[in-house]
Amino acid sequence: MKTKVLSFLCLLSLMIFSCINQSEKNLKLGKEMLAKNNFSEAKKYVDEIIKDSTNKDSLLFEAYFLRGIINDSLKDQKQAYKDYSSALKLNKNCAECYYNIGMIYWWDSVNNVKAIEYFSEAIKINQNYSNAYIGRANAYYDLNEIENAITDFNKVVILYPDSFNGYFQRGIFYKNIGKKDSAIADFIMAVKFDKIYDKKADPYFFLIPLLFEKGSNEDAVKYLTLAIKKYPKSAEYYSKRGAIFYTLKRFNESINDLTKAIEIDSKDNMNYMIRALVYLELKQNDKACIDLHKAQSLNNKYVKDLIDENCK
Repeated sequence: MKTKVLSFLCLLSLMIFSCINQSEKNLKLGKEMLAKNNFSEAKKYVDEIIKDSTNKDSLLFEAYFLRGIINDSLKDQKQAYKDYSSALKLNKNCAECYYNIGMIYWWDSVNNVKAIEYFSEAIKINQNYSNAYIGRANAYYDLNEIENAITDFNKVVILYPDSFNGYFQRGIFYKNIGKKDSAIADFIMAVKFDKIYDKKADPYFFLIPLLFEKGSNEDAVKYLTLAIKKYPKSAEYYSKRGAIFYTLKRFNESINDLTKAIEIDSKDNMNYMIRALVYLELKQNDKACIDLHKAQSLNNKYVKDLIDENCK
């Protein structure tokens, strides 16, 4: 009888161990699928872990948290919220869970007060959590609590003085509240630490118009040159530098940049118009007229008078 009981217990242990082992494999496969942006497959593996009530709390916590990220990626914020909440029940010290729920509340200004509560909980757990400070600062800004927002942005820069994200996010904030010189200073620092090749987080996009508006054309050229090195196929940056070269009367450089912009994007009528203006400055009216007519054919509404005046 004892032998039978022992045999049963051994079999049960093997079954449980086998389930746990399979669940760990599923977790690994789920993470691999998520890294490949294969969200539906990732979810299948994670769902298998959550269905199995014999799994350890630590494994279930990872599964709920991972499924929260997957549902976030699928833009199912309601289910993501439930998953992060389930993960928190298993691990109350999950700063990332609080942060991600905060982001769900902050997104589209659903509930900024609740967002601040969750960001604050994340910060209590991890006082160096830069993204939580940034999230809370943005929520404060949306509530027009400007001083609190500045305090949080400053905290990020103090914690991480070589942080791209801290300077970049604070720069956007300063730009939005009209502190243009402070915004310029922060975007310049963001450029210094910029290692992110992502046009969505592009300090040049915000910095260059501010410099141009301020009349700092030489500085604008400097940073446009850096932007072009980073984005060599950006017609926009060649176009902007070409336009500034025109205002600086550096006509040959202007023509080179505008020609490059046209090579990359032949449908932008403004590049033809500005290049025509350069040709007119150089008394090359034949070339100017070709560009003016091309701009007109691309529905540029501003070239008619120039054509009437210069292309008889």
